[in-house]
Amino acid sequence: MLAVDRLSPLDEAFLRIESKAAHMHVGWTLVGEGEPPAIEDLRAHVGARLELLPRFRCRPLTSIVHDPMWVEHREFDISYHVAPMSLPKPGSERQLREVAGGLLSEPLDRRRPLWRLHLVDGLRGGGFAIIGRAHHALVDGVSAVEVAQLLLDVDPDRRETKPVVWEPAPEPPLVSRALATISDRTRLARKAGGFALRTVANPAALGEGAAAVRQLGSALAPVASAAPRTRLNRAIGPRRSVAFAELSLPAAKGVAHRRGATVGDVVLATASLALGRVLRRTGEWHPWLRTMVPVNTRPKDAGAELGNRISFVFVELPVGERRPRAALDEVARQMGENKRGGNAGALDGVLRAARFAPLPVRDLLAWLATRPQTFNTVVSNIPGPRQPLYVLGRKLRAAYPAVPLARGHGLSVGVLSYRDVLHVGLYADPGIVPDVDEVAGDFRRSFDALRFAVATDAPEPPPPSDQVTVGATSSSPS
Repeated sequence: MLAVDRLSPLDEAFLRIESKAAHMHVGWTLVGEGEPPAIEDLRAHVGARLELLPRFRCRPLTSIVHDPMWVEHREFDISYHVAPMSLPKPGSERQLREVAGGLLSEPLDRRRPLWRLHLVDGLRGGGFAIIGRAHHALVDGVSAVEVAQLLLDVDPDRRETKPVVWEPAPEPPLVSRALATISDRTRLARKAGGFALRTVANPAALGEGAAAVRQLGSALAPVASAAPRTRLNRAIGPRRSVAFAELSLPAAKGVAHRRGATVGDVVLATASLALGRVLRRTGEWHPWLRTMVPVNTRPKDAGAELGNRISFVFVELPVGERRPRAALDEVARQMGENKRGGNAGALDGVLRAARFAPLPVRDLLAWLATRPQTFNTVVSNIPGPRQPLYVLGRKLRAAYPAVPLARGHGLSVGVLSYRDVLHVGLYADPGIVPDVDEVAGDFRRSFDALRFAVATDAPEPPPPSDQVTVGATSSSPS
């Protein structure tokens, strides 16, 4: 039974910044092999495991007299949350992506638990897909992977379809909810006051706070100036489109090893090269774009804990740099500085401190964090399982993520590793990025160029005459 289960400040922020155009759900398209399972079997399979995910039976409850919290939905219906859908013939991959884009264009109903799954059959050549949505207030990208592993299996013969008897807990009375908020804020105030008293008794303790302030300044230094204005950063509508690409994980590890980088650096460098192609195709030249990179702050023993335990770092992608190795080295340098400076931890501390802030301050922080002047796009790299997974005995072939678009952001990039493949999910407003399929090709070509450049290890040619290098002030070709 859940008593008072409060949303974290970041969970709450994702609810508050959502609009009719900017949906804040995380999405994914899973592609399985073999005959599709019966919808009744999938519902029973999912329903039998919801005891492990109690918030998946909860809806958000908001009020002006208390902080937002999760309460169990008394009318929970598994048939609503796990629904069937069929592709029209011939069931091509393009049709699957169109269906995924259509489903991901629909906001989740806040009167119900904030997730839905659609079992899609009719794929050409057999197989099936599961297109899912879960609100960012409920899960972040990392916990979404862990949730998926709870719903999937490493053992193809495992089955858990025994019905679970569940009685929803009564909704806490309004007075209890308000008192819980007061108690929570009083505890936080005492904690803040305790630090002040320790500082008076031991002035050396102030050094810890000063160090944290310096660390925060380092974390926010990249956003001291506005991000470039690009075609990707315009007012968005509610429609979404998706495109997919697959990159070799062993090849990415090889590139990273040869350049003293990480797979995450290789992903960012590939994104930098690809986005440079995208912008030049539209007639824009920029030396850099600022990307927000989510970083997992969840403790190793947190398991499948829901909610958001992520922070962010900002990286200025050298999209004007066409030399693959130079782009990778620049990205690796910036990420190394972020790690050495503990920048993700500094921002995580701000997000946690926001819980004590008045509502207008929390709204301001959410607005500042998601405005297009702060960053141009999101590139999220999520480590996934290396072993094959199964759903009701059917092997999962691929898993493509969808990272939500904040207002003024027309394209996001999600990358999920599964087995030996980096699955790239591109998520776009089709009014801003009408050629998202071609963008997927840009990612494949950019990755191949990076692989070749590092494998040959020959001196790179000088940049083309129209290249804009990092640090340049002009954004037009020479």
